[in-house]
Amino acid sequence: MATSRDNHYIPQLYLNSWGSEKKLYVHRLLVPHVQYPLWELRPIKYTAFIKNLYVRIEDNNEFDDFELNFNSRFETPAKEPLRKAICGERMSPEDWSILSDYILAQYLRTPSFYFQIQEWGIKNVGGILQSEVERAVELMEKRKLPKAPQKAEASLLPIRMELIKGERGSNQSELQATTVVGKNLWLHGIRSLLTPGMGVYELFHQMKWKIVTAAEEITWPTCDDPVAIVNVDTGRKCTINDGLSGKNRMIIFPISPTRAILGTQKRVFTQHFTADMEFSLRIKQVIINNAFMFLSFRIF
Repeated sequence: MATSRDNHYIPQLYLNSWGSEKKLYVHRLLVPHVQYPLWELRPIKYTAFIKNLYVRIEDNNEFDDFELNFNSRFETPAKEPLRKAICGERMSPEDWSILSDYILAQYLRTPSFYFQIQEWGIKNVGGILQSEVERAVELMEKRKLPKAPQKAEASLLPIRMELIKGERGSNQSELQATTVVGKNLWLHGIRSLLTPGMGVYELFHQMKWKIVTAAEEITWPTCDDPVAIVNVDTGRKCTINDGLSGKNRMIIFPISPTRAILGTQKRVFTQHFTADMEFSLRIKQVIINNAFMFLSFRIF
């Protein structure tokens, strides 16, 4: 079976809500030169994708299991609940559970979250490697391991361990642990955080979700990082490095030019409501500020 190489980090089905005739108006935040057009009409098929983004290599073999998993576990089941949400139809608890998975997967699968994970890894890799070495040494001393493992995995990091022998005539050896803060860390983090029982997974499933309709004459854009988590007290964007839990956190996920899904840890809105002009503009500003590489507005 051929490897899936055109990896979309924003599903085409999602972008269709802002498109027309399978095309989308895109405003890029980073452009190659000053004469680059402010707006570009692009086929949705060639928007928000990166070649081999989720393809991984293990033992010299290529795997696209992440792309397949996104399609089968999240995108396909969410098709009908997402349609209901966009149309403002009644949602069942099962619908919201499916959308909780979908929104979390969308939050994790973007290039923006890749850089969040890299920042997290740089700050925490030293302590994790040290704890893994200490655990391995303890097991070796108890003779539960005949020798140092060649590979071991910490909670979020793929780690390689090697026993480095001392100089000739020395009985001392050193256990060395190494890892790479890169793409594998991001993919491993995605897999871990999408596992039931993990803190972030449970956080999304405990959210009080509701559908908000924009005030009349207001339309919302979307972007390449459409799931925004903000501090409602300050309006500041929150990342995994800030901590995502807390009663002052709000998730904002636009699903069409006039509807969005909001998530809070306490019930502050009815499940379906229309925002006033001020709140509609605040949501619009959050979406724009959360953009990483591009914005897309529906051109009516």
